[in-house]
Amino acid sequence: MVASPPHEVEKRDTITVMSLPLAERIARGKYDWTNEDLTENHLPHDPTSVGEWEWKLVHFGKRVSPKTAVAAVQVSSWTPATLEHLLSFGEKYPKEQRKYTIIALGSSIALGSLCVIYDGRFVPGLWSGDSKRFLNLFCWAAIGVVTLGFWRFAARSEVLKN
Repeated sequence: MVASPPHEVEKRDTITVMSLPLAERIARGKYDWTNEDLTENHLPHDPTSVGEWEWKLVHFGKRVSPKTAVAAVQVSSWTPATLEHLLSFGEKYPKEQRKYTIIALGSSIALGSLCVIYDGRFVPGLWSGDSKRFLNLFCWAAIGVVTLGFWRFAARSEVLKN
């Protein structure tokens, strides 16, 4: 079955990913809380991510599995954003995550926890609560259960320049 193209959020712009240590990229986003498992050991920097990228946020208006989201984004010749893209996005657009949770399905880490029952992978995401901004990890397998059609998935184009 071929995935249908997602509904797009109106926002579409460019972001620049810089070659900086992860801790510095996180600090530049000025998050009120960050998951302690977001480390260079778990998610090493990908030097191919450095450069200027076009991005968009996609949503489906219904619950979708991560596999469906990835397939639908790829139908449109885009790629799911990675942690590097998400951090650059969060720094440039800090108010967006107050509107909805934003997930980067292009990066994942395996952590031992209850999520292991399903698949064991976690993906980075931005969310908000009580007027605070958070950079967290979300269980891959649970995403389709909890999205409720409100979450956005960050996608990126090919590099514009590096």
